[in-house]
Amino acid sequence: MGIVGRAASGPGGQGWYLGLRHPPGALPGLLLGQAFIPLSFPLGLSAWLVWQRIGASAPLRIWGWLLLFGALWPVVLFVLHNLPAGGLLTLLLCAFSFATVMAFWRNCHTAALLLLPSLAWAGYLAYLSFGLWWLNS
Repeated sequence: MGIVGRAASGPGGQGWYLGLRHPPGALPGLLLGQAFIPLSFPLGLSAWLVWQRIGASAPLRIWGWLLLFGALWPVVLFVLHNLPAGGLLTLLLCAFSFATVMAFWRNCHTAALLLLPSLAWAGYLAYLSFGLWWLNS
């Protein structure tokens, strides 16, 4: 998940992001990348708890899609500089974050609760992405 920081500080990423108009509450590019670090442990721990309880199953497949969309977002936004696609990708991220929380809740309440910060973060990324798109279109 640390790809955000590397992408934002890579060739043109940081300068491009800093050159955009930002919605209120937008984090600087490097802080945006660092925010993924404290979210990674509960994200992994929650999946491990579900895996311990029911093994490889549908909830973990949903979790896998969540990881995919979470990994694609910084690439789409910071590397490809595609604000509309970044915004739309955050809708998928929010939907799969919510679906993962619900699927985990049915199997392990602790695992679901561990995902709530990630769900909130997905909502923030949606706000940021759509705000950037709106302000820079």
